[in-house]
Amino acid sequence: AREDRNGGWIGHGRAWRSTPVGWSGEPPLENAAGNAMADYDLLEDGFCPLPYARVLTADYDLLRLDFPQLEDRSVSEIDAWLLKHAAYMSEGQSKRLQKGGDHYELLGLSSYSSGAEAAIDSAGGLVGVQTEKGQVNNTRRKAAIRMRSGGRAATFLVEDSYAIDSRTGELHAQMLEVKGLGTHLQADITSPKVTGLLCFADALRELCFHRLVQRLIDIDACNRAHEEDLDGSQHQHRRRGSGHMRSSSFGESIEKLVSSGGGGSGAFGGGGGSG
Repeated sequence: AREDRNGGWIGHGRAWRSTPVGWSGEPPLENAAGNAMADYDLLEDGFCPLPYARVLTADYDLLRLDFPQLEDRSVSEIDAWLLKHAAYMSEGQSKRLQKGGDHYELLGLSSYSSGAEAAIDSAGGLVGVQTEKGQVNNTRRKAAIRMRSGGRAATFLVEDSYAIDSRTGELHAQMLEVKGLGTHLQADITSPKVTGLLCFADALRELCFHRLVQRLIDIDACNRAHEEDLDGSQHQHRRRGSGHMRSSSFGESIEKLVSSGGGGSGAFGGGGGSG
């Protein structure tokens, strides 16, 4: 039954599609809108830390909502948490950026004496593992999940922690899906479009689209609440004749749907201006 589910599922889904038995990279992985027959779900290790990464912007209110451990954290503490769990690049992308890789000359890394090593800690091993010099290496490589058709994205388990439901067999974990962290080591990168990266302009554009769609959803939710409020008031008026029974106001309905937060942040879309 499990094989039937895997064979009949295309794209992201609940069923895990494993690589063929004995697969070692041939044919190459096609997870960037390529041949779906060579597209698989993978567990991938070897993600290299980015020691000089910075956070440009984040939806801190939403992060605090999604991850309870961040509820009382400051902006700077959440930034540090994001970098700890998401600032990585794949081993495959790291090799593409090093001498001999297809991005080494393309991105002008030959101009730097240290090449890609100026930004990627590709030599970092696991925490506590003894290095050749006999010293403990405190950097860390990380493992992640590559879902089908994920291309340049991977999903990290927060704190590398998860649980399996004994009844359903489902995986439960806090996850962060990170886009633009590079291609798989055995991915087909013959197309120049398969860069593995997410450029700065595209990242900002996707953020704007996200904020726009979220605001439309919030406005629609508030409009629906207002309509239900009016329907409830009319129903109460019909039942009580000329008597009046106060129902919750439109403003109170908004407060139920969108937390205003301390300091008067925006009611729609979670915008964070101080009051």
